[in-house]
Amino acid sequence: MGLGDDMEYFKITQKENIPNVVRLMLRPRYPHMRKIAFEKNDRLVKIATIFIRSTENSVFPDMFDVPTLIVSDRLRKLLEIYDNDIIFKCAVLSNLVDNEQYVYFLTIVDSVDCAHKRSEFYGNGTLKKLVIDRNKADGNKIFRVKGVREHYIYVSLDVAESMLRRGFLGIHFEKVESL
Repeated sequence: MGLGDDMEYFKITQKENIPNVVRLMLRPRYPHMRKIAFEKNDRLVKIATIFIRSTENSVFPDMFDVPTLIVSDRLRKLLEIYDNDIIFKCAVLSNLVDNEQYVYFLTIVDSVDCAHKRSEFYGNGTLKKLVIDRNKADGNKIFRVKGVREHYIYVSLDVAESMLRRGFLGIHFEKVESL
């Protein structure tokens, strides 16, 4: 048996419909943030500021997935345990009205060429159904899938279980077929 023969994987996304969730006030200048999600380089600023709209009752999830993966410090610490190649860049969520700031991290994850030949795509090239090739995933714990348009993050079963045990807020897990 190869290294990835028994691995299971989950797509993680920001959970929808969280009441009173803080809102990121993204401006047209932020499209470049999606591009950095795929690049590991040191040209990125050390600290990014993202303006938010929040109230005293706002909920701060541990993960935002738009425009790219942004995680809380608590989630960052866990992800580092499983993959020390992830690059984290400080992102300060700033509410100018209340003069409050919250530290999060832009997360740059390796892309792995692990889409199985049974993956399905729509005519426009977007993903219809992803099937992960376990052998090509090669035991990676946290990754993006190279060669697909979508920018989702995938985690192994042990990472997903660890996240669930710690009760992170606002993360949705969707099992992905793997062969």
